[in-house]
Amino acid sequence: MARILLGFFVLEVLLDFNDLLIKGASQLGVALTGVQVDAFAVYLAELLKWNAKTNLTAIDEPGEVLVKHFLDSLTLVRMLPKGRFRAADIGSGAGFPGLALKVVLPEMELVSVEPARRKAAFQRQAARLMGLKSVTVLERRLEDVLPEEAMFDVVLSRAFKEPGLLLPGLSGLLAQGGRVVLSVGPEQTLQPPEGWTILASEKIILPFSEYSRTVATYIPA
Repeated sequence: MARILLGFFVLEVLLDFNDLLIKGASQLGVALTGVQVDAFAVYLAELLKWNAKTNLTAIDEPGEVLVKHFLDSLTLVRMLPKGRFRAADIGSGAGFPGLALKVVLPEMELVSVEPARRKAAFQRQAARLMGLKSVTVLERRLEDVLPEEAMFDVVLSRAFKEPGLLLPGLSGLLAQGGRVVLSVGPEQTLQPPEGWTILASEKIILPFSEYSRTVATYIPA
């Protein structure tokens, strides 16, 4: 362990954090550049700094942030389009998975929907410090997203409720041919509601852990 001074905050960080991030991302099929690794280091430092003052996330140990936030977010990459597309992250909290995905998918236009003021403010600050472009943070609830703000190629979420309950509220956000990509925990069912179908799904064990997620793509039936 090593201690580094960031402003008035002393954070304990793993000396091999960068190496673990690179190796873990590689296991998920994502090759990180040096610039992207640096961006994640900035993200980690800012997350821990804010979390010392306000409850952004219950996960606040660097190794757990690495696995359960950063690498967990990157599991969605395999289900996303290549090149330029417009995505919404619903219930994004401290920016997961949207901001983490934006680091490795710079052509993605990201709209992050988060009703909690402090979490939305954190996301704006983190995006600015990481130098991310084409990121908009909407400080509002899902049902308050205006029609002119919608029409996304992809809607993302680390499913904060069952897909069967979440998906009906997302259909109005999709552009023609759009899809919903969810990260679903082991305690949740993948079963879609009426009017939806599963296009693809894959169970993934997160690197350096026994924690499993299932990434699933849904489309309107």
